[in-house]
Amino acid sequence: MTREECLNALKDIIARGGNQEELFYWACGFQKEIKLLTDLIEEHFSNPPLYMDEIPKGIWIWDNVNKECIRSLGCVELDGIIYVKFERSENSFITNYLEYEPNRFYRKEVRNVK
Repeated sequence: MTREECLNALKDIIARGGNQEELFYWACGFQKEIKLLTDLIEEHFSNPPLYMDEIPKGIWIWDNVNKECIRSLGCVELDGIIYVKFERSENSFITNYLEYEPNRFYRKEVRNVK
Protein backbone atom coordinates (compact mmCIF):
# COMPACT_ATOMS: atom_id res chain seq x y z
CA MET A 1 0.00 0.00 0.00
CA THR A 2 1.06 3.56 -0.60
CA ARG A 3 1.02 6.37 1.95
CA GLU A 4 -2.04 7.87 0.23
CA GLU A 5 -3.92 4.56 0.29
CA CYS A 6 -3.28 4.18 4.04
CA LEU A 7 -4.40 7.74 4.83
CA ASN A 8 -7.49 7.31 2.63
CA ALA A 9 -8.34 4.04 4.42
CA LEU A 10 -8.10 5.85 7.77
CA LYS A 11 -10.33 8.66 6.46
CA ASP A 12 -12.84 6.06 5.23
CA ILE A 13 -12.94 4.47 8.69
CA ILE A 14 -13.55 7.88 10.28
CA ALA A 15 -16.25 8.77 7.72
CA ARG A 16 -18.24 5.57 8.43
CA GLY A 17 -19.57 7.17 11.60
CA GLY A 18 -22.92 7.87 9.95
CA ASN A 19 -24.52 11.28 10.26
CA GLN A 20 -22.67 14.48 11.17
CA GLU A 21 -23.39 14.15 14.91
CA GLU A 22 -22.23 10.51 15.09
CA LEU A 23 -19.11 11.34 13.05
CA PHE A 24 -18.21 14.21 15.39
CA TYR A 25 -18.73 12.04 18.49
CA TRP A 26 -16.71 9.16 17.01
CA ALA A 27 -13.80 11.36 15.84
CA CYS A 28 -13.60 13.13 19.22
CA GLY A 29 -13.77 9.86 21.12
CA PHE A 30 -10.90 8.32 19.17
CA GLN A 31 -8.76 11.41 18.63
CA LYS A 32 -5.70 9.88 20.33
CA GLU A 33 -5.93 6.66 18.30
CA ILE A 34 -6.46 8.55 15.03
CA LYS A 35 -3.35 10.65 15.74
CA LEU A 36 -1.34 7.51 16.59
CA LEU A 37 -2.35 5.78 13.34
CA THR A 38 -1.62 8.93 11.31
CA ASP A 39 1.82 9.25 12.96
CA LEU A 40 2.57 5.55 12.27
CA ILE A 41 1.64 5.99 8.60
CA GLU A 42 3.89 9.06 8.32
CA GLU A 43 6.77 7.30 10.11
CA HIS A 44 6.47 4.26 7.85
CA PHE A 45 6.43 6.20 4.59
CA SER A 46 8.75 9.09 5.38
CA ASN A 47 12.46 8.55 5.78
CA PRO A 48 14.14 11.87 6.54
CA PRO A 49 17.91 11.95 7.07
CA LEU A 50 19.05 11.61 10.67
CA TYR A 51 20.75 14.50 12.43
CA MET A 52 23.65 13.79 14.81
CA ASP A 53 21.45 13.99 17.90
CA GLU A 54 18.96 11.54 16.33
CA ILE A 55 21.48 8.71 15.99
CA PRO A 56 21.08 6.68 19.18
CA LYS A 57 23.18 3.74 20.29
CA GLY A 58 22.18 0.23 19.35
CA ILE A 59 19.90 0.80 16.36
CA TRP A 60 20.49 -0.23 12.77
CA ILE A 61 20.74 2.72 10.39
CA TRP A 62 21.29 3.10 6.67
CA ASP A 63 24.56 4.65 5.41
CA ASN A 64 23.59 6.10 2.05
CA VAL A 65 27.20 6.70 0.97
CA ASN A 66 28.37 3.10 1.37
CA LYS A 67 24.88 1.70 0.67
CA GLU A 68 24.85 -0.56 3.72
CA CYS A 69 23.09 -1.03 7.02
CA ILE A 70 25.25 -0.46 10.10
CA ARG A 71 24.65 -0.82 13.84
CA SER A 72 25.11 2.60 15.43
CA LEU A 73 27.09 2.98 18.63
CA GLY A 74 26.36 6.71 18.78
CA CYS A 75 28.29 9.79 17.73
CA VAL A 76 31.68 10.91 19.00
CA GLU A 77 33.79 13.97 18.39
CA LEU A 78 37.47 13.48 17.63
CA ASP A 79 39.71 16.45 16.82
CA GLY A 80 36.68 18.64 16.09
CA ILE A 81 35.13 16.19 13.63
CA ILE A 82 31.89 14.31 14.39
CA TYR A 83 31.96 10.58 13.66
CA VAL A 84 29.33 7.88 13.81
CA LYS A 85 30.73 4.95 15.74
CA PHE A 86 29.39 1.63 14.42
CA GLU A 87 29.66 -2.13 13.92
CA ARG A 88 28.82 -4.05 10.76
CA SER A 89 27.29 -7.00 12.64
CA GLU A 90 25.95 -7.73 16.12
CA ASN A 91 28.77 -10.15 16.85
CA SER A 92 31.46 -7.79 15.64
CA PHE A 93 34.36 -7.00 17.91
CA ILE A 94 35.63 -4.29 15.57
CA THR A 95 34.41 -0.73 16.07
CA ASN A 96 34.48 1.47 13.00
CA TYR A 97 34.04 5.21 12.50
CA LEU A 98 32.39 7.13 9.66
CA GLU A 99 32.50 10.89 9.40
CA TYR A 100 29.07 12.39 9.97
CA GLU A 101 27.71 14.22 6.94
CA PRO A 102 24.24 15.75 6.54
CA ASN A 103 21.89 13.58 4.44
CA ARG A 104 24.07 10.48 4.87
CA PHE A 105 22.35 8.42 7.60
CA TYR A 106 18.71 7.26 7.53
CA ARG A 107 16.43 4.99 9.56
CA LYS A 108 15.93 2.67 6.61
CA GLU A 109 17.34 2.06 3.16
CA VAL A 110 17.07 4.87 0.65
CA ARG A 111 15.89 3.57 -2.69
CA ASN A 112 16.28 5.45 -5.93
CA VAL A 113 12.87 5.84 -7.51
CA LYS A 114 12.90 6.21 -11.29
